Amino acid sequence: DDGGRGSIDAGGGQQFFQGGCGAVGIGPGEEGQIGVLAGAIDIEGRHEEAGEGGGHHEQDRALIEQSAWLFIEGYLFSNGDAGQSAVREAIRIAKASGTKVAITCSEAFIVHVFGEHLFTALKDTDLFFCNASEARAAANAGDSQEAFQKLRDLVPNCVVTDGPAGAYIRWDGKEHHVPAFQCEPKDLTGAGDMFAGAFLYGVTHGRPADRAATAANYLAMKVITQVGARLHHGAKDMWSMHAHS
Repeated sequence: DDGGRGSIDAGGGQQFFQGGCGAVGIGPGEEGQIGVLAGAIDIEGRHEEAGEGGGHHEQDRALIEQSAWLFIEGYLFSNGDAGQSAVREAIRIAKASGTKVAITCSEAFIVHVFGEHLFTALKDTDLFFCNASEARAAANAGDSQEAFQKLRDLVPNCVVTDGPAGAYIRWDGKEHHVPAFQCEPKDLTGAGDMFAGAFLYGVTHGRPADRAATAANYLAMKVITQVGARLHHGAKDMWSMHAHS
């Protein structure tokens, strides 16, 4: 626990992000903070709802400005003008304050249906997370490795997760392939969010990208070998064991 500013023992990808669906939050605190833009949040809409003074709007702005990273769920692009305007405003605030931007694609249909908005946002994105099908859609590629190579033209850093084939990482000009941990999946819910949260937690806490990805792969494996997206016990210890080995 980081004194209320972020937790590694909560649930799903949010085990690494304070806040949750429908909120901007701060995590993990200390060496690197991450502001989360998820669910159906609308920064400008909440300013209007707040009425006098726009308290929610100013609070959200402050959280983004104080963060090292802003993490945006791709599902927001499917929320019409509210979600799309929230993304634009959040990215504008992030860029003005020197906060880096990470986007997760969320689903391949985001590329197919809302690609115009996604690709506009990617122009100001520092890190893009996607699985193999999302990467192929975004890069118009035939396989995940080709997609990984083509994505370098869209974003400076990217992560392509490819199930049992592991993960492809481009970070700070270096590329890595991190093998998967073999398992028998029971429920794929939460794997992508867990990977993204664990990876960002690692790189904001001084771990090399390949070690952060190894720990992220392990926790994603633990998530999919149970039912439900939350790891109830031992997430911090498991992360530390694989991030520092």
